[in-house]
Amino acid sequence: RAARGVMEPVALPLQQGSDVIGSSVVETGVNPDGLVVSARLIGRSQSKSADHEALRIARKMRFSPARGEGPEVTWGKLIFQWFAVELVSTNGAPR
Repeated sequence: RAARGVMEPVALPLQQGSDVIGSSVVETGVNPDGLVVSARLIGRSQSKSADHEALRIARKMRFSPARGEGPEVTWGKLIFQWFAVELVSTNGAPR
């Protein structure tokens, strides 16, 4: 079974917070044309906003078309590894 490559690179937005954020894991089903037809969260990151963003990004992704005969839907897992930036609070004037 051949891997289905991603057609465009995906840039993950930074997540804000002071806590460590784990990875979001999304199970996807991709049709022969490379379109995501199913996406569900199967591993939570401990951040609702990061998990929501992972699902949103996964649903918009496009993969290389299938070659030849094969299943109607190809199933796989996407792992979104998040990076958090700490919120900085200050009473100073903006620069």
